[in-house]
Amino acid sequence: MHYHKTMRFPAYPFLSLFLALPVQAQPLHFCTPATEETVQIDKINADNSINLADGRTIKLSGIDETTRSHLVKNQSLLAQLASSSQIKISIHGTKDRWGRSAAHVYIKPNEAPDQAWLQGFLLQYGHARLALNIETDPCAEAMKSLETEARLKKNGLWAEPLSVIESSNPQELLKRRGELVHVKGEVIGIGETRSVYYLNFGESWQKDLSIVILKRHLKLFEAANMSPHSLNHKKVYIRGIVDGDVGPRMEVQHPDQIEKLD
Repeated sequence: MHYHKTMRFPAYPFLSLFLALPVQAQPLHFCTPATEETVQIDKINADNSINLADGRTIKLSGIDETTRSHLVKNQSLLAQLASSSQIKISIHGTKDRWGRSAAHVYIKPNEAPDQAWLQGFLLQYGHARLALNIETDPCAEAMKSLETEARLKKNGLWAEPLSVIESSNPQELLKRRGELVHVKGEVIGIGETRSVYYLNFGESWQKDLSIVILKRHLKLFEAANMSPHSLNHKKVYIRGIVDGDVGPRMEVQHPDQIEKLD
């Protein structure tokens, strides 16, 4: 396999760290692909998807695409990958509605004896957030561990003041409509309709955060000891996509989106 010997990234110091990673240490939770293929990059798109020379398009499996403030940073990093004549990818699942295949990306710099896992690097050093609903991803557990490690150590984006938003700040949440956000706060009450449970974080549904759990998902939450009523008056950490026209709302579809803090 041939790699350009002139691959240099002086404008992006964290990229130099990435390229040195296989020599020094892999991510603590490295995910080895079951199958892989060698491909050539054509270009990097604005949404961080990658066009391959053979006409296919891949997206970074397990990496959130909604956090707008970090799309540009990641694009800067990914754009440098085009300097490499070839990378290795491991594709899984079916194509999305835009024709993109989810793939894990592995790069082998000239100086390194081993290949480096791109998603592991992005998550471990806080350069990206984990996507939602990745339970079927073959690297899901490794990626969750790496994001948790980065968050606890306040690496990269996790050092920013609003990387985790307090539930008592609904106006900031409303600014993030359509984005994946991480929220912590105390559930003060449970609402219920025929088809939905609501975890309420304030007295007013028109102003305060509400978490939506559809009853059709209830068995999943009960199996994980996360039934809605068990969360009442508990401090929790939640990640999800913000919506809502009046007060902020987040629909939670899997118990992995909730973490009990007490």
